[in-house]
Amino acid sequence: MRKLVLITFIVSGCLRLQAQTHTDTLLSAPKKDLSTFIKVVNAAGLKNIFNGQPVTIFAPDNEAFDKFSANKMDSLLMPSNKSLLISTLDFHIIAGKLTAKDIAKAIHDGGGQATFRTLAGTKLNAKINANRNIVLFDGSGCESVIKVFNIKQGNADMFVIDSVLSPVNKYL
Repeated sequence: MRKLVLITFIVSGCLRLQAQTHTDTLLSAPKKDLSTFIKVVNAAGLKNIFNGQPVTIFAPDNEAFDKFSANKMDSLLMPSNKSLLISTLDFHIIAGKLTAKDIAKAIHDGGGQATFRTLAGTKLNAKINANRNIVLFDGSGCESVIKVFNIKQGNADMFVIDSVLSPVNKYL
């Protein structure tokens, strides 16, 4: 029992140190580091994702999208690829609200790893790495560190991540 309490204390302590809470309105006052994500959401026609049912969104920052070539990004934003764009965004969204504490608890309860179901119907896994960061990993082997926690945006709890996730390589 003492071990469980100690682990919970360490995890919650590191999350408090790393967490940043923002209450600004994301879409009406875009954050510099999320401007590409906002552009992608708008291109997919999903501005209403921030209204309605509660969701958790793992939003790739601009540096994550910068890993794509300009041609790949342009192709992704073409109207003819809207369904691919929506599928890609759906892989970054989980139904229901999760906080950093919820994710850390699920990882602890799962013996060091937690699995979440995305709106795309795929699995998104989470673990805590040696540096005590929460890391998401997808079906294609991509890992993404959560950089900013618990951004409140309408019905959504958002987390900023450092890579674009994909269930399989064919998406991106």
